[in-house]
Amino acid sequence: MADFLVLFSDPVGAGYRKVQALTAQHAAEVMKLLNPEALVSVVPAEQLSVIDRHQLVADWIRLTQG
Repeated sequence: MADFLVLFSDPVGAGYRKVQALTAQHAAEVMKLLNPEALVSVVPAEQLSVIDRHQLVADWIRLTQG
């Protein structure tokens, strides 16, 4: 299994959760099981070393809550 950062947004708010899954699609499905109303986006963990995680979450919140 691989690590993924799953960004989510629902009527209550937005955030992220680290998920272990077989694929990015599987990681999104795991989050949808936990929160069926959420919009989700998945980032592979290996990309997190080159991405500013805080900026990524801030951009996601701005786009989904806008």
